[in-house]
This record gives sequence, C-alpha cells and structure tokens, in this order.
Amino acid sequence: MKTIKPLKGRQMDSYEKDVDGGGTGVTTNMARDVKATTVAKLPISMKDGRAKYVAVRKFRGQVYVDVRDYYESNGQYFPTKKGIPLSAREFKAVLMISKNINRAIYSGENQ
Repeated sequence: MKTIKPLKGRQMDSYEKDVDGGGTGVTTNMARDVKATTVAKLPISMKDGRAKYVAVRKFRGQVYVDVRDYYESNGQYFPTKKGIPLSAREFKAVLMISKNINRAIYSGENQ
C-alpha cells in the first residue's frame, strides 16, 4: 500500500493520486475529500426567493458560524458566495459587544 504525504498550498488545489496503484482509475482528490459538516442551520429571513441563514459548521476540526445568502432552486436552498464565515472566537467576540450593537441599531432607527 502506498502512503500519501500531506500537501501544502497550491498542491492541494489539483492533487489527484492513483489510490490502488493498478491504473484502474480509482483516484482520490484530497481537496474534495475535505468537507464541512453542518451542525445547525437557522433561517434569518426569507423574501423574494432569497433566504439568509446562520449555519454552524465544522471544517477541518474548527467550528465556524456562517452568515450567508441562499438561493432557491427546485424547492431547495443552496449557499451563495455572499456571506461571511466567523470562527467560534470571532463569533463570541460579536456576542460580547451585542449590547453595543443593539444600542447602535436602536439609535439609528430613531434618527
């Protein structure tokens, strides 16, 4: 059995390896093998066939809070590039200043 060495940087983008060494075409694409696991997905708003969700995802052993626009296709919602992922640490920092954020929103609405 062949061992596969860890890759760095640009090598991860297009690495493909013959897994069994027999030329059977059984390959692994390491960049595609790494997937995010969705822990929770909560809707924020839905209008005009577009939705905003907050999703908690686990990716490469790290937890992220993803605030993102989704689009509808055939009754299913899919993520767009419009959004922002926050690490757990960054999201906790936002929660720490949530009172200040609420105050700023409230004062902005009353002007």
